[in-house]
Amino acid sequence: MFGGRFGLAVIDVSPAGLARFTSEWPRCTSSHGGGPARPRPCGPGTGLLAWTMVNDRPGSPVTDSSTYSILVGARSNQDIIHVDDAGIAWDWDSRDDP
Repeated sequence: MFGGRFGLAVIDVSPAGLARFTSEWPRCTSSHGGGPARPRPCGPGTGLLAWTMVNDRPGSPVTDSSTYSILVGARSNQDIIHVDDAGIAWDWDSRDDP
């Protein structure tokens, strides 16, 4: 997701936008033998991995006015079509790059 060629990024999504984006995604966690978590593809299609996070300061309560960041890594631009119906105005979309 960080520095990859294919994906999407946005830094200021409302709770409603986050809910639209995550409604079809299972929660995805993975670890190996008690070691650090290892990312694995999950979600709509196997070529995507997404990371969502609240934009509040650590320790702050998450409220209805909180905003979120979403980073999506993809194996190809074709894999990104699976999230087009979320209605999010992406700050970066690899399909826009030449």
